[in-house]
Amino acid sequence: MRNRLFVKMGLDEEFQEWKSKYNKAYKTQEEEDRRKQLWVAAKERIETHNKKFARGETTFSMALNNFADLEPHEMPRGGVLKNN
Repeated sequence: MRNRLFVKMGLDEEFQEWKSKYNKAYKTQEEEDRRKQLWVAAKERIETHNKKFARGETTFSMALNNFADLEPHEMPRGGVLKNN
């Protein structure tokens, strides 16, 4: 149980650093909690993927970015790549 607490504290600190880096602020604690859950899920997906990359099972690595707290439908559309 004690190790879980330290891991959770580290995750909380990492989330705070990420929020600061990307200038994120949320209107309510409820929204912050929801955004943090999305961020944690993205972080876990990225870590799983990067383990595969380290084993040579995929050709690219991934990293957290400013979209890590967004739902799929909130992602910006129409960036550099276009669907034809």
